[in-house]
Amino acid sequence: MANKQLEMSKVRKTIVLYHQGRSKSFISSYLCLSRNTVKKYINLYNILNLSIESITSKSDEELEKLFSKGEPDLSPKLQSVYDFFPYMEKELKKTGVTKQLMWEEYLQRHPDGLGWAIAQSPILKTTITLERLKKRGYIPMLNVYTIISPRLTEPPCTRPVRTVV
Repeated sequence: MANKQLEMSKVRKTIVLYHQGRSKSFISSYLCLSRNTVKKYINLYNILNLSIESITSKSDEELEKLFSKGEPDLSPKLQSVYDFFPYMEKELKKTGVTKQLMWEEYLQRHPDGLGWAIAQSPILKTTITLERLKKRGYIPMLNVYTIISPRLTEPPCTRPVRTVV
């Protein structure tokens, strides 16, 4: 079920298995959890920057305080990056908006913000392709041109040749 609180023993097992080098897909199938749930708790573990010993020594109540309801307190710089991501994702879907433009806009808004960390974002590594645009319901301009004027897409040699006498 979505947003159902996970037992802290499973969270502990998830982190222990991850620390042992097991893959996220293995952990999800072994513990009967979704891959997204496994990713969520592994990401929280990495953000908290705790040692495996501290995780295994904590009680279920302490783990619940760490891993439940919300994210850990973030530094103001990191929070500004997280707050900028939804806007950046929305803007990058627009034609003509590049990663470089978004990077410059972030630096203008937050001159003292995080430097290179923003450039390593998964959002910035996403390339807009025709396939992704089609999945979102956009029609490529070439298709529009073929609908408007099918002759535009014909090679020049198939068009009727006019002879001048």
